[in-house]
Parts: sequence; C-alpha cells; structure tokens
Amino acid sequence: MSEKKNLMINCDVLDTRRMKEEDYAHYEQIVVNAYLVLVSEASKSILARLPLTLNHDKTVELPDDEPVELRTVNGVTELSGDAVVTGRTMLIANGVLRVRPGAEKALEQYVSIDVNGEVECPKSLEGYFARANVNGRIEAYPDDCIPLKRNFKLDEYFPARAQENARYYARRVTFQNAKVDVAALAKKNVRFVVRRFIVPEELVETAAPLFDEEAECVVVPRGMAFLDDDTVLGEALVRRHGGKLFVYGDVSVDPKDRDGAIFAKLEKLIVKGTLSVTARQEEALAALDAEYDELDITKGRCMENIEKVRVDKTLLDGSPEGVKIKNVAKAVIAEDVTGGMILEKLALENVGTVACSEAQESAVAAVSENVGHIGASGEDDGADDSPAGALIDMVKNAAETRFVNADRYVM
Repeated sequence: MSEKKNLMINCDVLDTRRMKEEDYAHYEQIVVNAYLVLVSEASKSILARLPLTLNHDKTVELPDDEPVELRTVNGVTELSGDAVVTGRTMLIANGVLRVRPGAEKALEQYVSIDVNGEVECPKSLEGYFARANVNGRIEAYPDDCIPLKRNFKLDEYFPARAQENARYYARRVTFQNAKVDVAALAKKNVRFVVRRFIVPEELVETAAPLFDEEAECVVVPRGMAFLDDDTVLGEALVRRHGGKLFVYGDVSVDPKDRDGAIFAKLEKLIVKGTLSVTARQEEALAALDAEYDELDITKGRCMENIEKVRVDKTLLDGSPEGVKIKNVAKAVIAEDVTGGMILEKLALENVGTVACSEAQESAVAAVSENVGHIGASGEDDGADDSPAGALIDMVKNAAETRFVNADRYVM
C-alpha cells in the first residue's frame, strides 16, 4: 500500500518539540486544527519548511526535553489554596474559573493559563491573569469578602448560617421569599457586595442597608409570584403561580396559543427581559397591565430551534407577513429568492451559517442579527462554510489522506 499523500490532525494540543522532519517531508499537504501548539526552537524551523496549514489559537515555546502536563477543565472550575499542581502544568479552562483566596501558589506553578470564558478572583490575585490568556471578563472582588455562588439564592435558613461581621460576594443575590429574617442578618453585621439584588417589596427597607449603595435593587411587588428564569406562558404556569407574575428573564407565549388567550388570564405581568409575541398575540397583550424591558413582535411565520431551514420563493410567497428564522444552525437561501424578497419578508436572528449566493449576501446581511457566517456554500448538511472549513473539506475528500483525531498528539 502506498503512503498517504496528505495528513490532517485534529486535536486540542499538538506537541511538535520532538518531531523529525524526515517523518513528515513526504506529505504534499498537512492540515492541523488545534487549540494549542507546543514548539521548540528546532521544531519552529521544521514547521516553516513543511507544506503546512495551521489553524490554531495559541503557540507556546518550551525546551524540547521539558515534560509538560496539560489540564483541561470544562464548566465551572474552582481553584483554591488546597489545589495541588505537580510539575510543569498548563491549564485550559472552558467556562468559569473561580479562583479562591490563598490560591497564589497554585497560580504561580502553572506554565500558562488559558480561560475561554470568565475569571472570578479576589482583587489581590487579579495581577496573575495579566500574563494569562483570558477570552472573556475578569471579575475581581474585595479580598475580605467570602465568595458565594454567582447568582446566590438567599433563603430563610441563611441568616442562621451567616458568619458574624462577614462580607459576602456574589454577582446577584435573590431573596427567595419574604420569610427571610433580615433583622438577624443586620444583628450579625452581615454585608453583601453584589451587582444587583432582587428583594420582595415587604423587605426592601430593612434589606437595602445590607448592600452597597451602588448595587442595583430590583423590587418584586407585593403579591406577585417571582420566576427566576426564561419562561413560556401557558395554562399550567398560571395554574401553578397565579395571575400575577414577575419574571426575571425572557418570556414567550406557548406556540399553541396563537391568539395570546393566556394574557386574558393574567392580572399583572412584569418582565425583566424581553417579551416575545406574534402580531396576533400583541392585540391580546394590549389589554393587560404589562411591563417589560423590551418587546419583540414577530410578524408572520416564525421558524426557530431547529437545525436547518431552507428558504425558497414558495415559503416567502406563502407568508404574507414575512418569515423570522431564529436559533437555527444553518439557513439556506434558494436561488429563486431575490434580494428584494429577502429585505421585505425575511428576518434572521441567532443563526450559525446562512448559505446564499453572492448576489443575495448584502440583503441577507441587512436582515441579520447575531449571524455567524454569510456566504456561498453547498447545501450539504453539516457543511462548514468558512474558508478554513472549505480547505478541510477538500483534504477530507482527497483520495489519500491520513487522519489523526486526538485530545493531545505528539509529532
């Protein structure tokens, strides 16, 4: 069997420090997709001489004889003073990295730290991330604070557990109900450092002094049920919580309720977020005492939360009030759709890729919000329409390609 002519490597970490040029010089094309590439002085020269296409986020140069351990974590990760870091370690955190007081030693032992998300740390440790690669926000809180969960739910049992003279940190504190003994917290001299706090109207006067005056105060009116999440209005929700709803999140109407009949069963609605309705549901909403930060009115047909949508002349002609495509991985615009039809009848929101002709691109861009890629591509499912994806597809379809898929690969 003849040797493969092409090589494709897909990995999180590619270690090139010990590579030998003769092992790779026979390839006509080498494509590497990696997050992190480790190089040495010698391997940099070898890579420069190879027919290499390198798609990566970061390069770290280390001696070729130095052992390095890679630690990759996802989600919410805590790094405390008890953390043990052995040898030379690189940390990649995807999500939220919560650094606790006393973690200085662990931070100093890492060769490098990469965070794809957010860092939460005491103010005194913020400087450690000046040399780190943080693709997101760094949230530094006062050193004398005890960190709580980012969105802390303060229930009636917390006053008994709270420490005397303690300062607590959280992004947001939500009083779960009006039964919380605020007087007990005040007696213990408890204070909170937060961006905002959500409190029932009954507790506002006694609870407000526990928070910094810069914190945003969100008051839940007396007698209203509090819902702390995105919400879909429907019969079951009203039966459970009643007709007075305070929602901290976005709200939409059950798709089965095309006319917005649910609004007639509500007495009061407050939405700290976006309230999404159709044009038909808006008429019913008008009769309700409702408050909201934003109102999103979808006119015409709405196609959302599906993998792929094809938009053609038949769909647009059959939708007199237009079509909105939302939360879709890929939308394909057929050739029979003109730019004028796109501008008049189409809206795109939160779409990964829009495949269209060059003549359609400007119109698509004009009606798009939060769309990843717009441009010509085939209609095959799962196709990557980016320039790098086109090259990868070409290599994958080559007759003789060697494929390597791994978390970590040593050349």
